[in-house]
Amino acid sequence: TRDINKPVVTAITTAMIASLLMSRVWQLTALRLGESHARSLGINTERLRLQTLILVSILTATAVCFTGAIGFIGLLAPHLARILVVEDQRYFIPLSALSGAFLVSVAALITKLLIPGTIFPIGIATAAIGAPCFAALALWKRRSYW
Repeated sequence: TRDINKPVVTAITTAMIASLLMSRVWQLTALRLGESHARSLGINTERLRLQTLILVSILTATAVCFTGAIGFIGLLAPHLARILVVEDQRYFIPLSALSGAFLVSVAALITKLLIPGTIFPIGIATAAIGAPCFAALALWKRRSYW
């Protein structure tokens, strides 16, 4: 059944959590540069990690409740964003969200064009695209570490 309140609740929750995350971007950027660096700036790293984990968990739960589980988006989108924006969380967080939206849109387009007139699960499309992309990304990252 369709419920008109689902998009409203999702939008409000996403906006609130995203604004809370964006209020911590400089702390998250400092933490990304290293635990000792963040502590030297007076950041309580344990508290920041716990708060961020809780906020991201709520955001993820909201997205999954509204759309269902769509594999590989949560794995690929942040890695794609990290390639484009290395350290600055002001740009990384929104770009991760936009990357995820882009990947879901491409997967939805593929499912609609693949077999017109049929319902093709988007999770299959994201897995078919995501698995090879994630494997290539893992190999590329592994090579860059050596």
